[in-house]
Amino acid sequence: MLKEWNDDTRVPQPPHRSAYELQRGQRKRCVHHTSSKDSTENTQSSAAASQLITRDESKHYGIPLHVLKRYQDITVSTDEGMLRRLLRPRIFFDLEVKGIRPLGRIVIQLFTEACPEVVLEFVRMCTTENGERMSFTRLFPPMWLEGELALTDNKTLTAHSIEHDTTVLDHGSGAGVLSFPSRYVRGSKRRFLSFSISFKPLKVLNGKRIAFGRVRRGLWILDAVQDYGTNSGKPQRDIIVTSCGMCK
Repeated sequence: MLKEWNDDTRVPQPPHRSAYELQRGQRKRCVHHTSSKDSTENTQSSAAASQLITRDESKHYGIPLHVLKRYQDITVSTDEGMLRRLLRPRIFFDLEVKGIRPLGRIVIQLFTEACPEVVLEFVRMCTTENGERMSFTRLFPPMWLEGELALTDNKTLTAHSIEHDTTVLDHGSGAGVLSFPSRYVRGSKRRFLSFSISFKPLKVLNGKRIAFGRVRRGLWILDAVQDYGTNSGKPQRDIIVTSCGMCK
């Protein structure tokens, strides 16, 4: 099992402050005050900022206040560490070029509020299986790697309106963004979920795909995967998941 790194060691925070207070403090630091005549604009900017993921210099993704409020009735603890594991779960995949060589481990942080049902499917796979339900089908260097996740329940992703949030992650912020087509949020009868992992910033995908995760460790593995790409999209060799799990 992968030993999880602790982002908090780089950004010390008082132990007595609650998760609610920490998030409120982060948002206050993001608001820039100017003259009194700009107060109205600052208020509007603050409201817009509350819809985005707060991100400090150590690249630690905080949990926005509106997300904490959404789940406060179903969480069993207000401990920041517990909330982070619930709303920002980290999973890992061990990848291999089948029959040739192992590629290594990719650690991915999922964002629950982006699409709870999809995040739950990935977490369920990583807690009960070894990645058999996942396969990588197409590879388009230098754009993205496409995969499929077989669904476990006939009712998964079949609702006419699935909870989602398109503003959680920006596709143009960097490589390693996990996303799926927005058509799934209107319901799907398919028995699998198509998803992709980007090789570079792709801002053009904002509004077209739902970003629900980001690679936090192992970006160099994505570079190695691209060596097996073709113009048709069919990988030269099969890229497989040999094991998967949750990061503690």
